[in-house]
Amino acid sequence: MDSSSDRNQEVKKRVLEWEATNNKKLEKCTRDEWLEAMQTIKCLTQTEAEKYLDHLLQQRHEL
Repeated sequence: MDSSSDRNQEVKKRVLEWEATNNKKLEKCTRDEWLEAMQTIKCLTQTEAEKYLDHLLQQRHEL
């Protein structure tokens, strides 16, 4: 595995752990809950999490 693949696996693991701990799927989170989760899961600042979410929403809109 390369470092990108390792990182992706680690993030997936953290997402599953967060969902189990919080008894909630990320897809069902409010914007604020999602931002807080990403700060924990991906070790992002509030601003980084907001920019990341905006990026994901933009990509989704382009599909």
